[in-house]
Amino acid sequence: MLVDDQPAAYFATEREGDPVSDAARLGRQSEFALYGDYATDDSDIGDFELFVAEMRAASGKSKHEIEKGVLGYARLKMLPRLRELQRETLRLDISRLGAIDSALNLLGPHASADAFEALDRVLVRMFTPRKKAQELPSPWAITRSLRQRIAEIDPEVDFDAKKRKRRQTQDSCSFFEAVTNGVSQQGVELLTNSTTMALIRAQIDQTSREEKLSHAAAVIGLLTGKVAPRAIVLNAYAPAGRAAGEPVYLPGFGWTDPAATVAFDDLAEDTRIVDVDGESTTKSYTPTARMKAFVHARDRVCVFPGCHRPAENCQLDHRIPFDQGGKTTPDNLFALCQHHHNVKTDRRAFYVPDPSTGDIIWLFSDGTYIISDSHGLLKDQVTPVTPRWRSSLANVQKNKARSAQFYAKCHAVLDRYDEDSDYERCVEALKRLEQEYGLSFDHHPQSPQFPPEPDDSEPPFPDDIDDYYVSSMVEFVVRHALRRAA
Repeated sequence: MLVDDQPAAYFATEREGDPVSDAARLGRQSEFALYGDYATDDSDIGDFELFVAEMRAASGKSKHEIEKGVLGYARLKMLPRLRELQRETLRLDISRLGAIDSALNLLGPHASADAFEALDRVLVRMFTPRKKAQELPSPWAITRSLRQRIAEIDPEVDFDAKKRKRRQTQDSCSFFEAVTNGVSQQGVELLTNSTTMALIRAQIDQTSREEKLSHAAAVIGLLTGKVAPRAIVLNAYAPAGRAAGEPVYLPGFGWTDPAATVAFDDLAEDTRIVDVDGESTTKSYTPTARMKAFVHARDRVCVFPGCHRPAENCQLDHRIPFDQGGKTTPDNLFALCQHHHNVKTDRRAFYVPDPSTGDIIWLFSDGTYIISDSHGLLKDQVTPVTPRWRSSLANVQKNKARSAQFYAKCHAVLDRYDEDSDYERCVEALKRLEQEYGLSFDHHPQSPQFPPEPDDSEPPFPDDIDDYYVSSMVEFVVRHALRRAA
């Protein structure tokens, strides 16, 4: 006779004596040991990015896993009942805690205590077993259940997840024929997000450079398999402590939109964070790679007034010439395109940077001057009057929640537009949200195209066009007959 010593109700992950259940619990205990302290009310992290980097080095875990673990456990500060249940049972792994955190972000950073209390009770019920060997709710089930509850609390963030996914999937590839001067050629067109295109462009550029091929030949070689792809590095700029879902800056492409940001986050396992080097010096005339990265980010474009050539396509000018004692250091290096570098070399102009504001003061030979505003990414981070990029754990949580709430509301607006086709109301609502949150939404609906109203007026009689056509034909026939007779 078998005796069941299990309690009256339990989750299948908690079978007593089951070696798999026991091993899985050890994994959750390890996660609790790593991240559990961040569920306490007095916990915080001053510099989230540095913390993640240090923990990644010490634990060998991925950046994505560490961020999810810290943010998932930190979310329990707002859910005291679930926090106590987790402390007693360790039922939730970080994938489930991450699903809870992501769903609750839809409420934004200023959700009411009543909303969190209601959701806390919902979650405790969800993770309290009611029968034997009950299946533990999956991250998908958690997300679905919480989104339904959140929609009741704030209908403005209730959006159709399937429609949102379709809106953010814009990749397309098509083939076509082009005829130029009677010569037929075949073409291919690829539309994708800026992150993917930046990777493609970097691959083409590097292959072209190393194989000494034109860009077209490099593309053909890569696509046909005749040329092996290269290992490439894609440089991107982001604030310290950037959380997943926040945009990054790709040189030559600008700030990533939602689709490109998702694509960038998918590369997180291969990401290496490097602090831009704004203070080092080298004895060489040639700047180091980190110096170049700093100057490109600081200047963004040629520093001459009105010139917008990307810094990546400019020379790095030694403001005080190297052969006159000027150091190779970012404070003495500025992006100048070839044309405006010649202006400086010809002594028609000279520039002086303002270290307090980041502006460039250009002095001209006729005694006039112009102040060139800084367009760089680092203007608000490297001058004495502004703070450096740094985010605490609390700020990371706040930014993620704010971003999630913004996009949820925008997609909910588009869902309503799909139902009522009120274009003006939709556009106005999206603009209002963009102004409120200071963010940009990249899926505005296209303006509807209506056919022109029919022209009910009677055409003139006789028709001038018909008369012209007939008279022209008569004239042609008469001329042709006279020519033959002659």
